[in-house]
Amino acid sequence: MENLGSRTREGVSLGFYVQIATQGIQFVFGLILARLLFPDQYGLVGMLAIFLALFEMLTDSGFGMAIIQKKTPTAIDYSTVFWFNFIFSLLLYVILFLLSPAIASFYHEEKLVSILRVLGLVSVINSFGSIQGKYLNKNLQYISLSKVYMVSFISGSIVAVIFAYLGFGVWSLVIKSLATASLLNFGWWIVSSWKPQFKFSISSLKQLFGFGSKMLGINIIEVLFNNLYSIIIGKFFNAQSLGFFTRAKQFCDLPDRTFRSSTISTLFNGLSHVQDDDEKLLRVYKKVLSLLSFVLFPIYAVLGVIAYPMIKILLTEKWLFSVGYLQILCIMAITFPFESVNGNLLYVKGKSDYLFIITVIRRIIFIAIIILLVKYGVAALVWGLVLDAFIITFLYIIFATKVFTYRFIDQIIDVLPVFVITMFTLILMIVTKSFFENSYIQFFIVPATGMTFYVIMSYLFRRDNLFEVLRLIKFIK
Repeated sequence: MENLGSRTREGVSLGFYVQIATQGIQFVFGLILARLLFPDQYGLVGMLAIFLALFEMLTDSGFGMAIIQKKTPTAIDYSTVFWFNFIFSLLLYVILFLLSPAIASFYHEEKLVSILRVLGLVSVINSFGSIQGKYLNKNLQYISLSKVYMVSFISGSIVAVIFAYLGFGVWSLVIKSLATASLLNFGWWIVSSWKPQFKFSISSLKQLFGFGSKMLGINIIEVLFNNLYSIIIGKFFNAQSLGFFTRAKQFCDLPDRTFRSSTISTLFNGLSHVQDDDEKLLRVYKKVLSLLSFVLFPIYAVLGVIAYPMIKILLTEKWLFSVGYLQILCIMAITFPFESVNGNLLYVKGKSDYLFIITVIRRIIFIAIIILLVKYGVAALVWGLVLDAFIITFLYIIFATKVFTYRFIDQIIDVLPVFVITMFTLILMIVTKSFFENSYIQFFIVPATGMTFYVIMSYLFRRDNLFEVLRLIKFIK
């Protein structure tokens, strides 16, 4: 048990560093590629995202998650899933190959036929090594996993930049996916001590399918709705519009993924063990809500204010149409802390029935928003995403207060001081920006001024939040 605890802590630490490193590397290489490529080229790949994600989901069919979930998977379990995934991926690729003209016709983009047929090979490649990756993960070999992932990701990104520089256009993005997948799975084959045997068990497959089928269903629904905007924008507008939206969404998602998903959210890991201790849960959730607000609010305030000079400098003027979309999306940051606290509370309390109701309502509202706003353009759809975020967060709050004593008004009171300081910081940055016309000066001076003011005000009025962040950084280190 002591070794398990040590390995688990190692995994959490490595997971944090790999996540931070990955986001940083992805951001840098993404900037380089965006400067070399054009929005419509990103849009072409974005149009295919849902089909490729579904292909990947169906190839695995939930068996990979079932292997991880099973307490003691046997060698025959691993081999059975390996051969199923590999053979099924070949069958699915044939179907995808035949359907590619119809998909291209749907978007009125003939180029998508060859792009989809080549990108479809990524799932076939993944099926040849993903179980080795699951084996490493199951056996807590986090260092090996991290090394292989980082080497393959960096190498694939370098290859993409080289091909983009040589003028391969959208194909540099395709080559990046192929190179990364090939190196990743080849690496897992090398470092994993498990190798597939020529064995297959129907009984093993049936046993794993019980859990895997449920995960497959949930993941397919999530993939469909997470990529619905890409389909709508790609279908009713054009590849260039989708490229602008995708780039704005990537900028917006970066702080959220880096901080909320990879660091602060780790505070929730042990809460299931104290789910019946409401007093302890209340203390933890109050702290997490305040901490999330303290970190995310100023970051998105800065991102919204410097969106124009940032995109102009980092991506060049050809991407400036993304500025408006990014500024609208930054408004969603207000909902992030409330969504995290109330949504995780329902998970910790085991209220799966409430979560199911929220999911159903969410999807109905999401579709209604798209139907109502699609005729008004992409900007209206982006505002629809913001509206959806507020509605869903409100639903989480309503259901969470049914099972816990942390009232919404109390949550507002806990967040209000941080929100007020952020608003003053936002006003100061807007005023500071108005004094300078040079984009480079705006890009460097405005955030520096805003963050300096924010830290000083936090030290004077919210020292607990400031010191908590410093303690968290020290703990992670």
